[in-house]
Amino acid sequence: MRIREAHGFAKVGKPIRAAIFNAIDNKIRQTKYEDKVFLWPEGEDPAAWRQPRYPSSYSDENDKRKFDEVSPEEIFPIDRYQNADKHLVPSERAKEVSKFLGWQKCSEKASSYIKNAFDKAMNREIS
Repeated sequence: MRIREAHGFAKVGKPIRAAIFNAIDNKIRQTKYEDKVFLWPEGEDPAAWRQPRYPSSYSDENDKRKFDEVSPEEIFPIDRYQNADKHLVPSERAKEVSKFLGWQKCSEKASSYIKNAFDKAMNREIS
């Protein structure tokens, strides 16, 4: 959880998690994927998300999001941007998404997460 890391909490238990979620305005849209909750800017429709979100820094490893901190709604447009004219198998598509996000390599766990996110996005008919 990026909030936990940003504030230096070693662990986030139920009381801290509840306080964080209680502080979030009801207007903020949320999506869930696996065990993660993703928050969206006010007025944004996650299903209509079309633009790849670039990493804030490619050089600072601490600033890069971990693979499971990227929602399927974000992975899908990254894949479309990176692989629009390519006919790649899912594992190669996952590697291209990894490169876009600034990761040095795409682990098997990251590849699986990204491929499953593709499937989720396609099942929700994000286009």
